[in-house]
Amino acid sequence: MRCAASGRVNDLLAGEDGQLVPALAQALAAAPRPRSVLKWLHESPSARLLAALSASHTEITHELLDDLPQDQTTRRVRDLLVHIQILPRRQEHLNQLELWFRNAAKDLPTAHAEFIRPFAEWFVIRGARRRAARGRYSYGAAARDRNEIPAAIEFQLAGLSQRLLSFRV
Repeated sequence: MRCAASGRVNDLLAGEDGQLVPALAQALAAAPRPRSVLKWLHESPSARLLAALSASHTEITHELLDDLPQDQTTRRVRDLLVHIQILPRRQEHLNQLELWFRNAAKDLPTAHAEFIRPFAEWFVIRGARRRAARGRYSYGAAARDRNEIPAAIEFQLAGLSQRLLSFRV
């Protein structure tokens, strides 16, 4: 069973040139339950993403993963790669907040983005960086920070509506 798992890992993670990420292949091939590895390789979206990343012939980095949709599959692949030390450990909650804001800011009208960007970057994200540097930045803190930014946008819109209504009178 271990040989089958090792062969399947090599087949899945080797690129067209036969190169594969050795630490990843070794970690998967050395798993204590090869049958579970075979099942995971066959059924998991994370395994398919790893195969696609291996076939892309680019170095797997946090930045490469940051450019992918930030869904459960990407998070699991990132966690696996950090766990087996292919990727360095980083303040993931902080990085996810920064990614979330970058994507959220793209969808804002220019006037709203000009107002909200300084608030988000200088107040929310800067505070998050300080807390992360002290090791005090958790998932809950990131969730609260992600809620502050839309609340500020709503506050801005409410104030703008009030000002517009006062001009009509």
